[in-house]
Amino acid sequence: MSELPSARVPAPTTAFADLPWETLAPGLRQKRAPGARWIEHRPEHVETEWCEKAHRGVLLDGELELEWRDGTRTVLVAGDALAIDAGADHAHRGHVRDGQRALIYLVEADGLD
Repeated sequence: MSELPSARVPAPTTAFADLPWETLAPGLRQKRAPGARWIEHRPEHVETEWCEKAHRGVLLDGELELEWRDGTRTVLVAGDALAIDAGADHAHRGHVRDGQRALIYLVEADGLD
């Protein structure tokens, strides 16, 4: 049996640095590409509502404190992976300390985010 030649398809790439920022709220902005986005949190963004969406990604820069509905807190630093499941049991909101920012790369696939 002969082997079929493999077809090489170039992988799609996105130069996030070249994309424009979209302001979502004071202190919260994003750069969106197909299947992914950068989110930048700054201290002036205060999340008052609990997020129950799933998120998968990595913190690219800064420090982000996640507050969970049960009162526990988790601090992420640059290089940390983020894997939050959807639902009320995983409700969360993020906080950034004064003078800091958090830049997060999120993957948006299979209903995430």
